[in-house]
Amino acid sequence: MLNNGWNDRNGLGPYGSGLKYPVKTILKRDRRGLGEKPYQKPKITHFKSNDINDQNECDVAINKLRSDLRVKVNELRDLEHATPVPGLMLKPLSHAEMSAINKLCGKD
Repeated sequence: MLNNGWNDRNGLGPYGSGLKYPVKTILKRDRRGLGEKPYQKPKITHFKSNDINDQNECDVAINKLRSDLRVKVNELRDLEHATPVPGLMLKPLSHAEMSAINKLCGKD
């Protein structure tokens, strides 16, 4: 916008009477629809570059759901006297294991 002539003294628009600053936002951390809460104070939310806290929280929640599901599936299969689901208890390879496999395959 600076390249197109915007400055911090005037607002947007041809006469400089428009908005001066960005629209204030509210960071939603839930999955409810819009308008669920009567009023929240708007605030501009900024994240640092490479901020991975939210991603880590999601990963932890997903892993917890997966482990709970494994237990429930195994309990259900035990009640049905069925054999365990093959591959259900597998875990992803660690970084060291992936490096070893890549070395064996010739991919460095």
